[in-house]
Amino acid sequence: MTKDCLVILGDESWKFMINEKFVATAHPQCYATVPIAYAFSHYMIESQSDNEILLQINIKNLLAAFRSVQGFSGGMTILKLTKKNNIALLSFEMWQDDGNELKVNVIQDVSVKPIQHSKLYLYEEPALGEYHGSAILPKLKSIKTVIERMRIIISNSNSSERANLYINNNDGRLLLETKTDHCSLKTIYNGLSVDNRQLHEDQSSNARRNENIKANIDLKYLLKVIQALNPLSIKSTIIAITKRTCVTIHAHLLTHGANNINRNDDDDDSSLSRITFYLCVYLDDDDDSDDDEDEDEEDEDEDDEKTMDATNDSETNTDTNDNDID
Repeated sequence: MTKDCLVILGDESWKFMINEKFVATAHPQCYATVPIAYAFSHYMIESQSDNEILLQINIKNLLAAFRSVQGFSGGMTILKLTKKNNIALLSFEMWQDDGNELKVNVIQDVSVKPIQHSKLYLYEEPALGEYHGSAILPKLKSIKTVIERMRIIISNSNSSERANLYINNNDGRLLLETKTDHCSLKTIYNGLSVDNRQLHEDQSSNARRNENIKANIDLKYLLKVIQALNPLSIKSTIIAITKRTCVTIHAHLLTHGANNINRNDDDDDSSLSRITFYLCVYLDDDDDSDDDEDEDEEDEDEDDEKTMDATNDSETNTDTNDNDID
């Protein structure tokens, strides 16, 4: 997706952030969290900035270092944030026991660029008001095949790689549709229902008013997200639409290792590894008219509630007058 990312070293987790500062097209943006217990058996961090350290890191180099550690079976590995020749580094020291003593067998350094904590606001994850539509993401292999076939048809017609994503909140139906000058192709998945209110703390009661929620997205970037998810061990994945804003794909990950043997499926979200992608949506005149209709419906409901309140007040005043006459 990109060359670099921001990594926040915290006392409870590592956070990975890829936003428009790293992605040339401004999307897809990606945010991930890995609890400390999933990666380290002993861990210590000291910082005067909320106990957090911000580093810009080359993703490929960091991944190569962790793979080296994973393949090292000689002993233990110690990770240090240090400086060598005035260059900030994450230094992976792989120690081995030769029978007499522990000594460093391999050292692999990854250069990093420290970022001032006061600039964290430039990288923070988007704050969404609510999800208007949401569903369980279909199986990755299936939807990947669908997207690739749609892109082939579009490429042969010289059309843009746009597609409409529809989510039906009532029956959990997800529809992906693309059109060219000569044909229309759509794929429907059923039974993918999920409750928005369990996904978003600020979810309002009106957010699920419409049955079908639509978002116009770019298939190229949706495929990038699916390909990024494909090698991961995933517990659950949700796809959600926030109208006129973005499509969110949120995955909870299964993490295997010696540090995780006491964890189970009942752990709360904060104790799980997760990765979230944000895709931009494209707006057209139909979207504007749909939103106007939604606003009109909400205004009508508010007027009805006011009318009912006024009626109740009138009845109360009438009863009071009757009592006074008696």
